[in-house]
Amino acid sequence: MVAEHIRKWLQGNPTRRLLVLADEADAFLTADSRPAYTAGGQSTFPTVMKLQGLMEESDRRFKVVFAGLHQVQRFGHLSNVTVVHGGPSILVGPLTHPAALRLVAEPMAALGYAFDRPELVWRVLAATNYQANLVQIFCSELVRTMHTRSVGEDGRPATISEDDVQSVAASDVVRQRIAERLRFTINLEDRYRVLALVIALRSLEDGYAGGYTPKELLDRAGEVWAEGFAQLSAGQVRIYLEEMEGLGLLIRLSDQRRFAVRSPNVVNMLGTRDELAVELAETEFGLPYDYNPRAARRLLGPDQEGIARFSPLTEGQLFEGLRPGVSIVAASALFQTPMIVRAVSVYAESRGMKVLSHGARDDLGGCVADATRLRIPHVIVADLRGIGSLALKDASERLLAYTGPTVSDTPAARPLDARDGTATRVAVILADPVPAAELIDGPVRFVRPERWSVDSLRSWPECPFGSLDERRRLIGATGGWPHLVERVISLVTRGGFTLEGALSSACTLTVEATPVRIHLERSGLSAPQLDLLTLWSAHVEEGGRVGTADVAAVLDLTVAEAEVLLLRLVDLDLLDQSDTGVALDPVTFRALIAARVASDGAAE
Repeated sequence: MVAEHIRKWLQGNPTRRLLVLADEADAFLTADSRPAYTAGGQSTFPTVMKLQGLMEESDRRFKVVFAGLHQVQRFGHLSNVTVVHGGPSILVGPLTHPAALRLVAEPMAALGYAFDRPELVWRVLAATNYQANLVQIFCSELVRTMHTRSVGEDGRPATISEDDVQSVAASDVVRQRIAERLRFTINLEDRYRVLALVIALRSLEDGYAGGYTPKELLDRAGEVWAEGFAQLSAGQVRIYLEEMEGLGLLIRLSDQRRFAVRSPNVVNMLGTRDELAVELAETEFGLPYDYNPRAARRLLGPDQEGIARFSPLTEGQLFEGLRPGVSIVAASALFQTPMIVRAVSVYAESRGMKVLSHGARDDLGGCVADATRLRIPHVIVADLRGIGSLALKDASERLLAYTGPTVSDTPAARPLDARDGTATRVAVILADPVPAAELIDGPVRFVRPERWSVDSLRSWPECPFGSLDERRRLIGATGGWPHLVERVISLVTRGGFTLEGALSSACTLTVEATPVRIHLERSGLSAPQLDLLTLWSAHVEEGGRVGTADVAAVLDLTVAEAEVLLLRLVDLDLLDQSDTGVALDPVTFRALIAARVASDGAAE
């Protein structure tokens, strides 16, 4: 349908052009590359093929540019892939010598700063591996350093000396930020990471004497991580190495058979010999992320602070929630409930559905009457937060009478675009978790947003917390609450923070008085429940796992009462559950501790 509208728009005026710029396209191309089985057999890249067809039909007045990282590069190099027929690939890798020199010298000159000697510019480039983003980090700190210097007697800014360049190069913050940026690249996939660490360690052991063949690196990588390399051949490893060459990590030696690190500085950024050996020996590596709609979330855009906000619901939950019938999304205010409404609306509109908004104080009958007149697929998005269970039950029954039976998740379910009337009618209710829990056994579909997890973070495009350990630390600091995760990642990607600095900021934020009060107010907990959990936090350490009997003993409850409490905490998504027991999510736990300390201090 979208392609047809584009086609008609282009046909309406021969001077019209449409250029679609698709950034972070790696996950999309990976998903589109999977075999699709139709009556005509098996095919791959069905969406890309439609885009290519539209390009050809329009004499390329319609064009698509895919930008991304390793997957975009990989598909662009395979001759049997549809993507390559759209146009040439342009590799955005390390800068050329002239471009790198200009990037350092010209902006500094525009600020009035000149280098004492030309070779100092080369020192900057050696420290930054000719990577534009690393040059930006280095020179930004260099500017800050120069701003602390006095202006000369002639009124001109001081020139940049060797000591200035050396002080920036030796800065722990700069070194850490540059190293983390490099890590963003190798942490795209653990096979990259293992190969990079292996070749870096071998280079240190051999004194950078030469390069290594794909077979040599495959054998060593297989010793480190058998599961990750067992099914790969030397030829497949060569593809990874060529991609790493394109990303500016490696170079290919003159014999075209061996690969080496681009510069010893790359190895220095990764760590010392002992650190690399420990990382290879102790890291828990994981296989490449496979797109999963149960984890992937769509980007909704930046908020007023410029922080990128994602849908609190996954793509799978949005698909299920907008099937014919009535769905109840039960969520506390900690899930940024306005974002849920926005995500549902954006998803529905992208599927050609008309969205009708309804508030708790609006006339539901009038909204249904307006919907009845529609002859196109539509969804009533009813924000019914703040009403009780009886009123919620009445509203859900009235909407159910309008939409018809809720479609079950079975192959026989009617498609979303069916034209038999009821199949096009959908209602999504946003409700508070407590009254919604009373309807869980009813004829409606339930959707509950979930916090980000260590595993689901793998679906975040170009997440700076790429390794398993980094993702665990991020979840430990933020509890996986969307607004905190998004803020921390923004501090790294936009604010210039190191990973450590961003995590520290999150931990500080979660124990400050105002954020603590807001968190507990938005959690959905009643006053008696807050008292019980405050007692819990006084007897159990953060992250401590306990069973139902332990909860009952600590809180002086019967086992049945403890079970009811735990179920309510599950409804509010305030528990982390595992085979060894349950624990309060870390942010809620820290908020309870901070509130108790503040209360005790006020009492004194």
